[in-house]
Amino acid sequence: RTGSERPPFDPYSASRTREQDAGQKAENVVSLPRKRAPGEPAVDAYAEIDAFAKPDTDLNKGLRTIKDNDASFDPKGFVDGAKMAYEMIVMAYADG
Repeated sequence: RTGSERPPFDPYSASRTREQDAGQKAENVVSLPRKRAPGEPAVDAYAEIDAFAKPDTDLNKGLRTIKDNDASFDPKGFVDGAKMAYEMIVMAYADG
């Protein structure tokens, strides 16, 4: 022995450590959105899209399809990013 060995495994000390950890405040807990209560009015998921793109247009339908697949989709951020990408492409082409 060199004196640097681990102490023998104690299966009961691990449960005591978990109990001590459970009493500590969890600072990295993320609150998730709650389910809508019965009788609570539904929030129109497409209101932001309808305000941004006219209803019954191809753009509106495309943005709705993306929103259906990604609840965190932000149409304004998406279009702003597309505008920046377009400008970068045009400027790169103009610069040669």
